[in-house]
Amino acid sequence: MRCRAAVVAGALAWGTTGVAGQDAWETLGPALIGSLRADVEVSVALQCQVSVCAPAAGSVTRVAGVPVQHVELRFDEGRLAQVTIHLGEQHYAALLEALRPQLGPGADHSFQARAGMAGEFVAGVFVWSVPGVTLVLEQYAGKITRSQLVYGTPQALADLVRAKTAVRPGTRGDL
Repeated sequence: MRCRAAVVAGALAWGTTGVAGQDAWETLGPALIGSLRADVEVSVALQCQVSVCAPAAGSVTRVAGVPVQHVELRFDEGRLAQVTIHLGEQHYAALLEALRPQLGPGADHSFQARAGMAGEFVAGVFVWSVPGVTLVLEQYAGKITRSQLVYGTPQALADLVRAKTAVRPGTRGDL
């Protein structure tokens, strides 16, 4: 576990930005996937209900320098299995550009979205896989105003990745 965490931490290292509140990439980044809940709580105070937790109010305010709306952590048998970071859609492009130098270009699974009277537009979806961790960045995560970054164990993200990669890039789909 420590060896994998060291490899992931080295591949996904991120500098401190100096902005108030903690950065999710620094405190809850992919290197923590698989860590015990007690080890995660060393980085940030959590408010939990069974196996789902959120950082204490105001403790995590951004990811890779981009403002976040909400962060959710899921545990499986006491180990961090998944982190979901919700952010405003207007920050999607900035987060994508911040992640690419760390993770590479990613597999582009963007599609032509149909959204009622809003018409059709490209909905960005990128997937990355690094040793022991899968990451998915979605431009319109369930709502036209919300984007999300989800990362976790390949097992925890299997259904999400299957759903996002089932649509061939460039094809049409409902938002």
